[in-house]
Amino acid sequence: MRRLLFCLLPIVSLRSQEFDASQPDRLRISTSSYELVLSKATGGIVGITDKSAHAAMPITSRSALGNAAYEWNQAKSLLRLVYPSAVVTIVFSPHSFDTQLTVENHTGATLESVAFPSDLVLQSASIRAAYIPYFLPGARVKTGFFTGHHSLVAVYPGTRAFIDYLALDYAGGRIAWYSVNPTGKIAPVQLGFRDDEKNQPGTCYALHNFQTWIRDGTAFSTPVVRFQIGEDPAATIADYRQANGIDKYPSLQEKLGDRMSTIAAAPLVKMGMRDMHRTLAESATYLGIIRAPAILHPVSYWPVGFDRDYPDFLPPDPTLGTTADFRTFVEAAHARGLMVMPYTNPTWWDDQSPTAKSVPDLSVFAVLTADGKPLIEHYGPNQGFVASPSAPAVQQRLAALMKQWRDDVPVDFVLQDQIGSRSWLRDFNPAAPDPQCYSDAWFEFTRKYAGQRLMTEDGWDRIAATETGFTGSLLTGTTAWNPQEVRWGEHSRGNAAFGAGNWEPYPLGDWLFHDKVLFYHHDLSHPPMDAGPEVLTWNAAFGVMAGYLWPELHLPYPDWPAIAAAFQPAILSRSAGKLLEEYREISDSVSAFRYGDLIVIANWNAGAPYIVQGYKVAPSGFIARTGDGSVMGGIFVDQFNGSELSAGLHYLLIERSGQTITIRQPSGADTPVAVTLPAEWDLSKGVNISPPGPLLFDGNRAIITVSSKVDRYQIKPN
Repeated sequence: MRRLLFCLLPIVSLRSQEFDASQPDRLRISTSSYELVLSKATGGIVGITDKSAHAAMPITSRSALGNAAYEWNQAKSLLRLVYPSAVVTIVFSPHSFDTQLTVENHTGATLESVAFPSDLVLQSASIRAAYIPYFLPGARVKTGFFTGHHSLVAVYPGTRAFIDYLALDYAGGRIAWYSVNPTGKIAPVQLGFRDDEKNQPGTCYALHNFQTWIRDGTAFSTPVVRFQIGEDPAATIADYRQANGIDKYPSLQEKLGDRMSTIAAAPLVKMGMRDMHRTLAESATYLGIIRAPAILHPVSYWPVGFDRDYPDFLPPDPTLGTTADFRTFVEAAHARGLMVMPYTNPTWWDDQSPTAKSVPDLSVFAVLTADGKPLIEHYGPNQGFVASPSAPAVQQRLAALMKQWRDDVPVDFVLQDQIGSRSWLRDFNPAAPDPQCYSDAWFEFTRKYAGQRLMTEDGWDRIAATETGFTGSLLTGTTAWNPQEVRWGEHSRGNAAFGAGNWEPYPLGDWLFHDKVLFYHHDLSHPPMDAGPEVLTWNAAFGVMAGYLWPELHLPYPDWPAIAAAFQPAILSRSAGKLLEEYREISDSVSAFRYGDLIVIANWNAGAPYIVQGYKVAPSGFIARTGDGSVMGGIFVDQFNGSELSAGLHYLLIERSGQTITIRQPSGADTPVAVTLPAEWDLSKGVNISPPGPLLFDGNRAIITVSSKVDRYQIKPN
């Protein structure tokens, strides 16, 4: 295995720039926004200055190619660096420069990795924040991660790198770099940060290694790698979105059509069929306990058990019923305004399943390693193999499965586990066009069946064009990210990757493709589907749809199904299909988010409330409201609309539609609630309250006592 290192060189197109080669050992390119200094001998980066912040950022790049000849084209603002077996071009623009490498392989072996740009060496203590697309919605990593000698490397595409992008707040300046590859084959990349203490104390380095398969005697060109200087993550993510064509993907509204509003109002309800101890026919008679709309998500309905028998999901386990019984169950759900999304996993198959046993050699189905053996994976005690999306036998078997969900059991969505979470890998199955095409092949699979409304585990940029939902987040396995709450935070994905206190969620995905797909928590993870205020606040802030477990399972938070069912249509649905338009940090523990006309203020402080305009937002709570005043809700303590609440947490919703004001409290002790009445109401004629109850007036406010035992209260003018 060979790894080739290349220095970073930009292709930039400027109308106003200064190119200076007067120094004996330096090349200097200066624009109105930045200055880039390169080694004249190697072309490696010597330093970058963010002029907007007057910040000289100490960045150097490692080069392994020796001397380079350079050519400057003033008309095109283009610098060309020529090496014995490679060419790097850099094109300059006022706020960015584009770099690209073409390399010829004369090493006598296959090149499996090309570092471009080559490792960027950084001063650990000067990194104020790093922005990493590590699980949705993304993470902001703090200085302590770098000074604590931690490392993180991920592979794009995959859940741990849902875009090929990294950014830094560094030494007083800002820099981001990412690939521009809107239509070509997916270019898999290993990216992240590694501690460099052994080589140079106090440093780390950023790596960006294209995963390649360059046979001896052939050439390879990287995608353009763009560097942006002096702009914040919201701006650079917006540029990534446009440069990579994500803005042109079908919108969620286009994918869902006239069902958009109903689907957006529907929480996800996980049905562990074996846990429910009820047949499909019996389950159909209990659907009345679910408030419509909702998306029912049957899991563990197939023979043998979870992570067994894949890809043979139908017929279902005989103890639950037949395929016809499954169809009857779906029809009963539809009659109640409910939708159904069965769990499937097309990517990993049980080697003891009927399908696997039907052939003498798993090679017809499996991803093969370089030595021609099926790639085997274990999930707990269960062994299986990774299915090759390029293999005709896999395509035929999955086509039959998708046909069953279309014709035999017509469902509303199909959840396909792992497609969005699997990191790229090499597939040496003879049916694969080349070993690099694994992720491309799954992308094409989702394109073929997009009409069946696909959702997947986690997700990455390109499949936002074909999926309707991504199910997974940094909260998977936990209910809070606050590192002070160790009982929740210690098992979080973020703490595992970065260390407690070294990170916080950051809305990269909300800026990138929140208008293209619905966001959910992991469909199989119990903690965020049976939770408390931290999860609901996360959902409102980051635009994540609610989910809950089948209510009869009697898990620790019995009010959660009612909370999710109330807040999903009233609050959470209003962010569906919308990009995050504004993000503001009010303090270290309070953030504001805006999706369209919905404004959410999240109080991340687990130990203290936050007061805003007469409302006391609970610790780990939030307040959300629309600009037109039609909806206001959140999690509160002590005070609401300037009036006192009873003790404890109160989940409250106030909605106005026409001449009706609706008040809900799905969880909380009985409490008086003050509701501001519209100025146009003639209060001299009184108001009507339903169900009837005591009502006090305080100026233009009506004060009523609400109970979580009552689904809703309504006030109308007489």
